[in-house]
Amino acid sequence: MFGDFNPNLYNDGKICLSILGTWEGRPEEKWSPLCSLLQVLISIQGLIFVHQPYFNEPGFEKGQGTTKGDENSRKYNLHIENATLVYAIYEQWKNGPIYFRDIIKRHFWAKRESVLKQAERWLQQVVDEVRNNSGPKKDEPNGMVESVFSSSNVQVNLKFFEKFLKIFKNFFKRL
Repeated sequence: MFGDFNPNLYNDGKICLSILGTWEGRPEEKWSPLCSLLQVLISIQGLIFVHQPYFNEPGFEKGQGTTKGDENSRKYNLHIENATLVYAIYEQWKNGPIYFRDIIKRHFWAKRESVLKQAERWLQQVVDEVRNNSGPKKDEPNGMVESVFSSSNVQVNLKFFEKFLKIFKNFFKRL
C-alpha cells in the first residue's frame, strides 16, 4: 500500500470508495441509480483529495489529533511529495506515453515556475527532516511512513531531489 499515492488510490488504477462499490459503507453512501457522475467526483474530491490522506487508511483515523498520528501523517505527505516528483512529474516527462509527450512538455513549460518552486519547497522539507533526524527507521512498525526516511533511502532521496531540480531547470532552458 505504501507505493500508492493515497490509501484510496491504488497503483493498478482502482479507487477505493463506497459510492463506487469498492469499499463497504452505509446504504446511503453506496451507489444507487439516483447517483450522478457529479456525486462521484465530489466524493473523490472531498474524501480522497484531502490534506491528510494518511488518516484515510482504516483504523488510522483514531490517531488524528495525536502527536504520533499527526507526525505520521506529515511524514506520509512527504512520501507522497517524493512519489509525485518521481512518478507523476519526472517519469511522465521523461517516459510518458508517446502520444501525450507534447501535451506533457507544454504543461510543464506553462507551469515551470510553480513546479520548480514546489519541488524546491519539498526538497527543503526533506533536508529539514534529515537534519532533525526525525524520520522513521526501517525497523519501525509503521510501513506507511518509512520509505522516504529509511536510513538507506535518505541520501538517495536528497540526491534525487537535487538531480530532479537540475534536470528540470535544464529541460526548461532547452525548450
